[in-house]
Amino acid sequence: MSKDKEKDKEGKKFCIYLWPESSGMPKKVWKFRFSVSLFLFILGIGTVVFIACGIIITDYTRLQLSDAYNSFVLSKSDYERYSLEKNRNQIAKKLKSLENVLLQEKNYQASLDKKFDTLQKIIKKASNMGLISGIKKDPDKSASVLQNKQLLGVGGPEFECSDSAREALRMLGSDCAYDEKKDLSTVSYNAESIQVLEQFDDLLSQLEILPFLLPVYGRISSYYGVRKSPFSGSPRMHHGLDFALPYGSEVFSTAGGRIVSVKRHSIYGLMVDVEHTGGIRTRYAHLSKSLVNVGQTVESGQIIAKVGSSGRSTGPHLHYEVHINGKSINPKKLIQLGRDLGRLVNV
Repeated sequence: MSKDKEKDKEGKKFCIYLWPESSGMPKKVWKFRFSVSLFLFILGIGTVVFIACGIIITDYTRLQLSDAYNSFVLSKSDYERYSLEKNRNQIAKKLKSLENVLLQEKNYQASLDKKFDTLQKIIKKASNMGLISGIKKDPDKSASVLQNKQLLGVGGPEFECSDSAREALRMLGSDCAYDEKKDLSTVSYNAESIQVLEQFDDLLSQLEILPFLLPVYGRISSYYGVRKSPFSGSPRMHHGLDFALPYGSEVFSTAGGRIVSVKRHSIYGLMVDVEHTGGIRTRYAHLSKSLVNVGQTVESGQIIAKVGSSGRSTGPHLHYEVHINGKSINPKKLIQLGRDLGRLVNV
């Protein structure tokens, strides 16, 4: 019985033999013997260790992936925040730029309104002086052209249309029948608007051809009006402006026109008369030389003569007169109006 038990015990053990590789018989052989229970124990421990390592590796990998994803999301958030901040700065710059543009537009509009008002005053002055034809009788009415800044107009008679067109318009709450009363009022309004615009253009065109320029670059030595005569000493009416400047200085036409007179006069000496539109005539006297002929057309600012001391004169100077329909006016007022207009075009 004891031998059978020993065989059973020996039958529950494993033997492992190890020997080195050789062509002949090995000199030494290693023998390992262990029981089945020990093998199962070692196998169980190994299985547990393998499973634990797998769990640890899986968790570690998952943590790494999670960290990488979080880093990606964080980087994306930072980029989006940077983009939003950049866009916000760009929008702020654009808003600032728009504010500046609006401010410039506002200032420009204010400047235009100011210039518009100045032009209105010039128109009134010019009309009161009779410089602009056709409005001297009622300058305020003509000046009102400048006050009407919004000229809106519609027009054209409305005729009978086809049945299909009538039905389509009726669905839209309208009709295409001719309304004589409505049409007449509309035409009247349009005609008035067009007339105002035409009058405004006419005013501007007349202002452009008025003698606003200085005839010479010199100092005014005697003004328009009553003065003490340098010859008799008694009060005398002086119908122009005297400009003192060196002999032979250039004399300019103060506006475009036509030469109507080049002659010598006992008082004016050598003189040139230029006829402009609207019954306006300018005279340049006491000249030393004329550079134009009768019938010649001259432009504004063109050199027409040289300063002298011919006729009744105390020294080299230019005597300058402006006449409207044969009546003299103060040239200084025209020169001042020209300066006012010059300020309007200088932005």
